[in-house]
Amino acid sequence: MGQSNEDRGDVSALPLTADGTYNRAHMTLFDLLILLLVAGICGALGQAITGFSRGGCLVSIALGFVGAIVGMWLARALGLPELFAIQIGTTHFPIVWSIIGSALFVAVIALLTRRRY
Repeated sequence: MGQSNEDRGDVSALPLTADGTYNRAHMTLFDLLILLLVAGICGALGQAITGFSRGGCLVSIALGFVGAIVGMWLARALGLPELFAIQIGTTHFPIVWSIIGSALFVAVIALLTRRRY
């Protein structure tokens, strides 16, 4: 009842490729690894900007993805364009907004978890 055409297996709404088959977006393992690497670098840069670092590589990767969400939300709310987005497979990842968003997110976390003497 509430399913889309793609959920029911109907691919008529999907774009056709050059050989006449329907194009379903799939992310390869290599694309996922590159995306995790880029998100980790963006998260690490966000931590370095704020000067607050908790955790290691997995925390940086998570901060990169959270930063991309926060940064793009902020950009859309302010009516700003998407800056320096790279395409990894079929996924667009906003580098600048990810760094800005992760820095803002880490700054908020630092304010909430600072030590009180």
